[in-house]
Amino acid sequence: MTREAFIPVSVSGGYWTGSSAVVDLLGEHQDCRVVPGEFTLFSFGQWFKEVYAPLAHGRLSPCKFRENQERFESFNKSDRFPVRAIGRKICSMIQFYTPLFFSRRAGMASKLGAQYVSACERLTRAIVTCGCSKEVPDIAQISALVQFVLESAANSVGPVRSDRQLVNVFDQLVAPPYVPYAEEAEPRIRCINVDRDWRDQYISIRPNVSKLTAVNARLGVKPWDEEFTHDGGSPIQYFLKLREMIEKAKGAFEEPGNRNRLWVDYEDVVLETAVTARRIFDFLQIDFDRWIPNTGFYPEVSRRRIGKWRRLGNNDSILIGELEELENTLGSRDS
Repeated sequence: MTREAFIPVSVSGGYWTGSSAVVDLLGEHQDCRVVPGEFTLFSFGQWFKEVYAPLAHGRLSPCKFRENQERFESFNKSDRFPVRAIGRKICSMIQFYTPLFFSRRAGMASKLGAQYVSACERLTRAIVTCGCSKEVPDIAQISALVQFVLESAANSVGPVRSDRQLVNVFDQLVAPPYVPYAEEAEPRIRCINVDRDWRDQYISIRPNVSKLTAVNARLGVKPWDEEFTHDGGSPIQYFLKLREMIEKAKGAFEEPGNRNRLWVDYEDVVLETAVTARRIFDFLQIDFDRWIPNTGFYPEVSRRRIGKWRRLGNNDSILIGELEELENTLGSRDS
């Protein structure tokens, strides 16, 4: 496969919106290679804003680089199960979210192989060299190394083929707020974002808001470029700000001329699977007939996640009241 033929695809969501459904769907297509797990090597795209873009303009912050690099290196390390899992559980009980246990470790160094590890090391060295030099950084070289990292990761999970162009799927590679920065480093990237009925999303995110925001703040990671935090106050206010950012991102995705960005709803993926699959495959320019459904994504199972807000009972009066309060601002949506 030539460098020009490589197509990276980022599938992302907005916290509990069902992006894994699209990843599983793409995994059923014969011309897709799916990199395992959530590929957050670049901190959901935050790296492109805080490292690549400043480097391109000669304003790289050593502090920001160090924070991103720590997450970058941690991602490739082993999680050392069950030691870290036990540590996370104990720390969660006392609400002490140390990076020692909560930094993202996916063991990608062993999973994706020597070429991938080498690519990551070369990218790091190039950035350090540029950061220490007073000369204008070779941003084209940095971009090429970013592309090499992605290609190495994809090539490790499937053979390189010359008979047909493949798309290479990365779950959570770039969240919508960071897409413009990522496109500068990798112009061929195509981004799919999955949204969901806000009522079901709120039910899923509600019990996790405090821990989610505390961990992200401790690690310095902002999956949606959040400038807001949740300090134990109303989860409603947090969720309203999140939905505001999601709607803003949706507007940017749907602007005319954005041919490399696609916005889909989880409900459509599950309830109108064939129609939505065709829309996704057309976006990626791959043949619908090479899709083998029900081999990795099972809509009948995913249907259970739709309309959860309709099944709330008498014991959920507080949650029902919060949904009614949210509806005053967000409105209703048929599902």
